[in-house]
Amino acid sequence: RWIAGFCRGRNLRFTHSCWCNHKDRPTEKASYRLVEVDLWGAKGTEIMDKFMQSTPFHDGGHPYVVAIHAVQNDTLAKLHEEYRAYLRNKNKEEPSVRELYHGTNNKIVDVLFKHGLQPPSDFQASDRCPVSGGKGLCTSLCNNDCKHCVERHYWDKCHMFGLGIYLADLSQKSHRYCSQPELLPNGRRRFRMVLCSVLGRALEVAGHLKYKEAMHDVCNVRAVGDELKDMIEPHCCNVPSKHAV
Repeated sequence: RWIAGFCRGRNLRFTHSCWCNHKDRPTEKASYRLVEVDLWGAKGTEIMDKFMQSTPFHDGGHPYVVAIHAVQNDTLAKLHEEYRAYLRNKNKEEPSVRELYHGTNNKIVDVLFKHGLQPPSDFQASDRCPVSGGKGLCTSLCNNDCKHCVERHYWDKCHMFGLGIYLADLSQKSHRYCSQPELLPNGRRRFRMVLCSVLGRALEVAGHLKYKEAMHDVCNVRAVGDELKDMIEPHCCNVPSKHAV
């Protein structure tokens, strides 16, 4: 909360909710611009080559990259560097950096470009809501003080491992979560996917969910505690303890 400037409970109504009077997010007045990346330049070629390695996609599609844009957001860049410094000071070493894909509803990518990736809420997007309605979202973009988005979100083959941010090392995986594409006059669909710079190490839990919605309401790793052993059947490893996570 203090590191990221974001209270996890501010967009939760039913699981670990927080009803404090929250300050505006650091990105509330942020702005961004998209800078075109040369498809045939060094960085453009690197991105395209990696993107195409996992094609064709699960739906049989053979994608064609038509454009790459870099998001320039000074506020997000500053927060990114502050978190890098925090990890460097905490672990006494330079944090690892990975580029990972994020697939999402293409009608809200402008929100991501302004505020960055933030974990989803635990309530549904109401069609009456001027912020979250009419976008085909399964969870609301709003905080828990929204007067329209008040219905709880239930498992529906989504958020399999909790209400978190999902990233992938293969574009094919993230494409499964891209929705609401732009429909072109020739009948083709144009999708947008986000390539993110991710800091830090990962906690790996190898196992199988004991039932389909076992982890759906988990809002963060620390909230699981010792309940993790009731949610997954471990595979070739022990379930991490509460202190380990």
